[in-house]
Amino acid sequence: MIAIVYTENEEESLAIYNKIKEYKIDNTEFVKVDDLIRCKLENKYELAIFLSPHKSSKGVSSFTVHACGNWSNDNSYGGLPDKLSMAKPDLMLSMLKRMKENNKRSNINVTYEATHHGPYSDTPIIFAEFMDKDIDYCSSVVAKSIYEALSSNESYNKIAVGIGSTHYPIRFTKLALEKSYAFSHIMPKYHINADMLSDAFERSDPKAEIAVIEKSSLNSSQFRSIIDTLNRLGYDYEIY
Repeated sequence: MIAIVYTENEEESLAIYNKIKEYKIDNTEFVKVDDLIRCKLENKYELAIFLSPHKSSKGVSSFTVHACGNWSNDNSYGGLPDKLSMAKPDLMLSMLKRMKENNKRSNINVTYEATHHGPYSDTPIIFAEFMDKDIDYCSSVVAKSIYEALSSNESYNKIAVGIGSTHYPIRFTKLALEKSYAFSHIMPKYHINADMLSDAFERSDPKAEIAVIEKSSLNSSQFRSIIDTLNRLGYDYEIY
């Protein structure tokens, strides 16, 4: 059973819910919560998709998908300190691709976000979000993209952990859209934590098989700590 999680406290979340419920998706259950990032899911679900507004101080219109978790001991925005929730990279890739295909407006970006915020969950979770004034259009795109992703059997090239880049990782998004790299967790340059690399690979269904490193975004100390840890743990990696 797949949980589709929404809240009536966010206009965008409710709008996506009202669109997606029209699709009558099999094996799903709608779950209403008060707080998307601090809720606790029942463990009966095999997957949870969160319908969420995207919030950005710069106000850039976007469609986004991302996994959840905290790269540090700061859990101000839900979840647990230094803990990652389970990711679902293959389905997340499919949603990203469907958003790109279904979005007909060049002024709205389509992108991964780095792993951030709660909730913490052993059930794989995906946040599907948008930020734009045209709530009707954007909620339709997100709802359709989720439905098509759940209805498809998306193939992927590699399951990858992204290391480096910004909160909106342009290079990783391009690798996903052009070469079908399915990213699980993305560790941005401002939260490099080599001690959590093992979790980044393991807290993913399917598990990640390779790290993709954006070297230009890391300082020499960060890069060396990442490489040394990957070599010690025996994980493959690619450097861009």
